[in-house]
Amino acid sequence: MKFIASFVVFFTFLYGLIALHYVSFDRTNKNAKIDELAKNIKDPRLSTTFISKDYKRFAYDK
Repeated sequence: MKFIASFVVFFTFLYGLIALHYVSFDRTNKNAKIDELAKNIKDPRLSTTFISKDYKRFAYDK
């Protein structure tokens, strides 16, 4: 029973930290930065100029 109680206390503390992080996250400023970045990117199509298949997943055309 002591193990279960300590288990519950640990996960309650962990979920409390996650909730605190979620509440304190600055979503409005982050959305403004994403919108500003989206205005600067003209064409986010995947690049097909690379020979290696590994780079095709991560590289973008400008």
